[in-house]
Amino acid sequence: MSDITRILDLVQQGDAQAAAELLPLVYEELRRLARHKMANEAPGQTLQPTALVPKPGCGWAAASAVVSESR
Repeated sequence: MSDITRILDLVQQGDAQAAAELLPLVYEELRRLARHKMANEAPGQTLQPTALVPKPGCGWAAASAVVSESR
């Protein structure tokens, strides 16, 4: 069982601390995906990978409610 799956199970059980652990993992995965996507862009692209990923805390409270319902 992956860390994310384990944490999602805890969130579903109502563990508020688990939700706090989940968000940094999701954020890092999104940043990794953004870096990969940007690596495949044409040379000279000025957009940074961090521009593709919202900052933690910007609307994540609503997102965590959705995540806790299902993966």
